[in-house]
Amino acid sequence: TEDAINCFDENLRLANPDRCLNKQDIFQWGVALESEIRLGGPIIFGLNGGAASGGSTANYGLGAERPDYDFFRFNADYHVDLILFRNIIGTVTNAAYYNPYISAKFLEQSDSHLRLDLDGIFSHALDIEGTPSGESALYGLEFDAAVRYIVLEQFEAAIEGGLLFPFGALDAAEDRPRYTTPGDTGPFGADEEAGIAWTLQFKFFWQF
Repeated sequence: TEDAINCFDENLRLANPDRCLNKQDIFQWGVALESEIRLGGPIIFGLNGGAASGGSTANYGLGAERPDYDFFRFNADYHVDLILFRNIIGTVTNAAYYNPYISAKFLEQSDSHLRLDLDGIFSHALDIEGTPSGESALYGLEFDAAVRYIVLEQFEAAIEGGLLFPFGALDAAEDRPRYTTPGDTGPFGADEEAGIAWTLQFKFFWQF
């Protein structure tokens, strides 16, 4: 553009400190915990959890004119649920979550077995301003379940289902910015409560 400045030129950089020497403090962090308790027999249970720092920019900093680097984002391939973080937010950011779970094997044979997994995930924001609503820290309570048929380490067929009960952090608030598609940051026109979300998935894995 016509008013662009080459900040790599030392003279121009020093002459335009507001544009070339604009500094931003960055503080971000993330942590995850996975536990597994075995008491003998086919049942395993435990408590997983994690947290990722957030910032004060609405919608996790997505679509903002200026990046908010305080949002730490888990790798999107690190899955902790089926709905909220995997599909709605996209990853764990500006959040803490608590995930008690239980897993049981049955109909075991020499090289195959069925496994039932049950998970509950409660999550909340660390910075209210970084949520869609800006009025609540509570994201929601999600229940996930799966039945898996596993053959050695080579084949797995699974039916997974999830149900998310959203809380106030996911509500739409009038005049709050929204981010639905790239470039669409127009404000919400009215207050609206988030609705219950669910998913049913069929998965097959074959390693060869």
